[in-house]
Amino acid sequence: MDKSTLNEDDGGSDSDEISQSFICCVCRELLYKPIVLSCGHISCFWCVHHSMSGLCESRCPICRHPYIHFPTICQMLHLLLLKLYPVAYKRRENQILVG
Repeated sequence: MDKSTLNEDDGGSDSDEISQSFICCVCRELLYKPIVLSCGHISCFWCVHHSMSGLCESRCPICRHPYIHFPTICQMLHLLLLKLYPVAYKRRENQILVG
């Protein structure tokens, strides 16, 4: 199964499939707690958190562009994803919290 397209049969939502715009560039799953880095890449908060360093400058896990701010969750995108894909978003939450 292509992880970039989730549908109702595999735990997605009532929508046909998840737009590529809402897929994390790190884990290739539906964005969960999305953050936007200064380079413009959008990722799950936890995907970026795992790549952060407390000892030196943190860098985008995709393009290695440095950033100095602690990424915060983009609430508007978070709420949009929750509304558009409630089933898939809840499944992602369970994956992150358990896994």
